Amino acid sequence: MRPCRLRRRRGLTTLELKVDCIRAARTDGRTLTAEGTVVHAGRRTATAEGKVLDEQGKLVAHATTTGIILQSSRRKPPGTYRAPASAAVSRAAGTQPWRRRTDDTSGAR
Repeated sequence: MRPCRLRRRRGLTTLELKVDCIRAARTDGRTLTAEGTVVHAGRRTATAEGKVLDEQGKLVAHATTTGIILQSSRRKPPGTYRAPASAAVSRAAGTQPWRRRTDDTSGAR
């Protein structure tokens, strides 16, 4: 079975998580083994299941989860915004095209 990986610039958040504890797990140095598999990995959602086994191979817990795959926005990080060229020309000319000039004596808008 090949590993399942998210594409670049994507994330995953949990929609649902269900864990069932079957028996107590001892903490006196015994080894527990966890196994997990992806059941479905689609374009928008993914589901997986897992189980925890003790040294004798007995089931200690099992779980299922459903996640939604998030796409990263293509926006630039804060502070990297560049105004369009028309705004730079307006700044250089000392005008603001979205406002009426205050020294306009014609009264026209």
